Amino acid sequence: MRPSAAYDQARHEFYEHRYKEALARRIAVEEALATGAYFGKNALQIGMELEDKAWEDWRAWAMKEAETSQQLRAAQYGPMEADDDAIVATADDIEPIAEEAVEVVADPVKS
Repeated sequence: MRPSAAYDQARHEFYEHRYKEALARRIAVEEALATGAYFGKNALQIGMELEDKAWEDWRAWAMKEAETSQQLRAAQYGPMEADDDAIVATADDIEPIAEEAVEVVADPVKS
């Protein structure tokens, strides 16, 4: 037998053996799970937990940074307080003005 033919035959036998072994392993795992076995977390679950932890860490950091930034802005411009002498309009002050504006718009010919 030529060396290349022997290599091909050995390779095919190895692949067949590896396939049957993997199939037997999968069947054993499925049977064990069906009877109540627990093998721990799979790679997807572990990855999701790591991602969730990284997200929560980033969220806490971002909230802290936003608060620090807000405090720096407040320190630069001082507290925003209303002056005692400032004129503050109330709803009672605005209503008569709005009624006058409606009258003017309602009858533009009246002069």
